[in-house]
Amino acid sequence: TKAGKVSVIPYFSTASLSKDPNIIIPDSIIKYVDQLDNPKDRMHYLNKQAIALEEASPDASIQLSLTALEIAVKYEFLKDIAQIYNNLGYAHQIKHAYPQATEYFQTAMKRYKMLMDLNPDSVRYKTFFIENLVDLGNSLYYQDLYKQALEAYLKSLDMAVQINDSAYQAKIFNNIGNVFETQNDYAKAFGYLKKALDLKEKLKDKEGLSTSYNNMGSVYMGLNKPDSALWYIEKSLELHRLNNNKAGIALTLTNIASILIEDKKYEKALKHCDEALQLCMALNDEASEASVLVNLGTIKLAQGNFKSAEVSLMKAFSIGNNLKINDLILNSSERLYELFKATGNFQKALYYHEEFKKASETLLNETQSRSITTLEMQYEFNKQSREKEIEY
Repeated sequence: TKAGKVSVIPYFSTASLSKDPNIIIPDSIIKYVDQLDNPKDRMHYLNKQAIALEEASPDASIQLSLTALEIAVKYEFLKDIAQIYNNLGYAHQIKHAYPQATEYFQTAMKRYKMLMDLNPDSVRYKTFFIENLVDLGNSLYYQDLYKQALEAYLKSLDMAVQINDSAYQAKIFNNIGNVFETQNDYAKAFGYLKKALDLKEKLKDKEGLSTSYNNMGSVYMGLNKPDSALWYIEKSLELHRLNNNKAGIALTLTNIASILIEDKKYEKALKHCDEALQLCMALNDEASEASVLVNLGTIKLAQGNFKSAEVSLMKAFSIGNNLKINDLILNSSERLYELFKATGNFQKALYYHEEFKKASETLLNETQSRSITTLEMQYEFNKQSREKEIEY
């Protein structure tokens, strides 16, 4: 089924759950669905299981959602159609399939607009619409479409202010701050991240606070204030441990290790890297694993353990190329150039120096393009803020 489209079938069969032999749907789900005669019950159960599988098995989640969508379309369950499209967007986002995710989120947005038009006083549908816009903004952000992401965030913020939803306001402030941080506008990023942090403290949102603390730390790193950065990121790590958020623990450990490496505290950084690496491997998060490997390679290189450094950096470089993540290619190739230069392997040193130059040129082009986008984005942002005259 093409992203954003749906095929209407005259009947529902659990056979549609196992079309792709490479996607494993738990037998317990198929058996339970077979026992449900009511189409709405079947659809709700499939949708619920799809959400449960989003993180662990996004392909299975997508298959379940598509089957649920077939039922919802056939029986015209309008609210559920919108939600399922949004869930499909999120599952594709987990797979880093951002263009497809964007298409699903945009389709869901149109559906939610229809529902709001039919139910103009419904806070529930407005809340769904806010969530959808935030998801859409995130998908655009991951594609470096910062101007469009900011537009989606501002629309969602407008709606969140209208219904007085502080939790979503905090989330959106955080995301707007991230956009400005990406543009290296740390002053504006700090302002929005601080608004998010203040709201989350009022709400006593521990999970949200852990994210805000980490993001504040990241901004302080951009402002070249490592001590303040370390304080905030360690606060984030503490909350992630309390919440048993393994992905969050891995991220903050990696960030702390980067700060410690800058301060040449290699043994302490190594302990953080070892724990982060185990978590990333358990989570099957290759991108985060590669970031840890760059840190590990940097430490081993500084300690003169060239063989171990080479293993870590070569793997990071390979992952960076496979996933087409320029930052990983840039950082790993730079360290590999330094390593092979130090060990006298000048042929390999030259190769990785060339790879580093290519990645640097890509980064320069991205930075120049980003600078133009920043000017456009700032103009539109200030214009929209003045037009709405909203005191956030």
